[in-house]
Amino acid sequence: MSKNTSIAWCDSTFNPWRICTPVGPGCDNCYASAMGHRLGMEYRQGVPRQRTSAAYWKQPLAWNKRQGLALAAWQSGIDIANGDESELLRRGFIKPEPWRVFCGSLCDVFDNEVPDEWCADLWELIERTPYLSWLLCTKRV
Repeated sequence: MSKNTSIAWCDSTFNPWRICTPVGPGCDNCYASAMGHRLGMEYRQGVPRQRTSAAYWKQPLAWNKRQGLALAAWQSGIDIANGDESELLRRGFIKPEPWRVFCGSLCDVFDNEVPDEWCADLWELIERTPYLSWLLCTKRV
């Protein structure tokens, strides 16, 4: 739930809400459910989902801004180097990589018990952050 994460295949995690309903054997060893249980949250059908705070929802906007600035700076460097990206790399500049956001490490964004308005807010946030690569994983097919 932070800017940095120890998950190797992403740069950040973002949880628009917490809690989901287990849907099959793939959910048997769910780390989110185990963590939730320790915090007094039950991951099961009918339990109200917990939306995260408005301040928390602003984090991806800040990540997106930073990524946009990094890409603009890289592009400016390429313009100065007469379009030669390899010249920048030779000089030690680091090309910005896409910022990967694992969305829903403590929930399932496709959970059918989540209010439609919350889902609409998430899709709008994703649309407003074009410099982020959103990773949406689900066990719901």
